[in-house]
Amino acid sequence: MTTLMLPNGTPVAVTASDDRSALVWDLSTGKRRRALEGHLNSVNAVATLVLPDGSPVAVTASDDCTAIVWNLDTGQRIHILEGHSSSVRAVATLMLPDGTPAAITASDDRTAIVWNLDTEQPVWRLTLPAEGRCVSATDVGFIIGCGREVAHFVWTS
Repeated sequence: MTTLMLPNGTPVAVTASDDRSALVWDLSTGKRRRALEGHLNSVNAVATLVLPDGSPVAVTASDDCTAIVWNLDTGQRIHILEGHSSSVRAVATLMLPDGTPAAITASDDRTAIVWNLDTEQPVWRLTLPAEGRCVSATDVGFIIGCGREVAHFVWTS
């Protein structure tokens, strides 16, 4: 689950689900706004970001080996990020040092991929020492949790 304040001031939460969807909830009313449907298997993780043009997006990670970028205003799919050969377990969003909106996905295939959200192309592909289980992004880099005991640190500035 993740939360985001939409540009219109509405606080939302986005939750991942085993039913192949992610749900967008209006936190001011407690009501479901919409379902983000399009994955072929369980959704494992979700991250959100407001793009430079003000558009709020969610990125979902799935057992179907993909991540999908969604427009949170419309619920429409923007991009499908394909490049992993096994379940995508984690996702985080960040702005790269040059201002490019990006997502990082971590997978059971022992890779992490940093994606340019404008072009849907990989920026970096990292080989991990174990399966990617979690990822967190900050203004200075990101941390990838691998397996049970290994952490992989990458700093972008």
